[in-house]
Amino acid sequence: MKNSDDLGRFDTLIGASASSSDIATVPQTQATAGDGTASIAAGFPPETFISRDAGGSPPRGQDMNGFLNRISKAIQVLQAGFPGQFDSNFASGIGGYPMGAMIPGSAIGTFWVSTADNNTTTPGASGASWQSLFAGSVSGTLGVVSTNNDQNGTGLHLNGSTSRASFIYASGSGDLAWYSDIASEASARAAADTSLS
Repeated sequence: MKNSDDLGRFDTLIGASASSSDIATVPQTQATAGDGTASIAAGFPPETFISRDAGGSPPRGQDMNGFLNRISKAIQVLQAGFPGQFDSNFASGIGGYPMGAMIPGSAIGTFWVSTADNNTTTPGASGASWQSLFAGSVSGTLGVVSTNNDQNGTGLHLNGSTSRASFIYASGSGDLAWYSDIASEASARAAADTSLS
């Protein structure tokens, strides 16, 4: 498959401009058995496969529009980059999330990865079969060294008050020098050396 095989995104849903009489909200189960209406569970029911002369009911275009609208809506959400947060009812309905499934957490910027198949446990709960996507990554806390003046392996952070890159050490932090700082020091040193000679 190639990038050029992409058929495009659903910026408009199928049936978006259909009048309400031409599109149905397809129910989970058929409300009235034998009336020819479709449902998520049954799809188009058996009576729609029987000729009218034999007592069957033709499939309804409204149901087809409803199915296509619902499917394109689900695809649109995925194309927008949102796979959906953990849903216990959904998890139960599908027999649990598969190993490797990734879902966003309730806090922005958090993501969970399923560590087991058929996973119905709740992310973040004690003993749950999920781990943070960023598990094992160096955090600001892990980047702190235990000895002052030892910045070997220290994580860098942006100092909000000085807008400089800073390193964190045991009892504080230190800003890294800008090139202009070094040039200024070199110039001052050269001037001092000249005055002493």
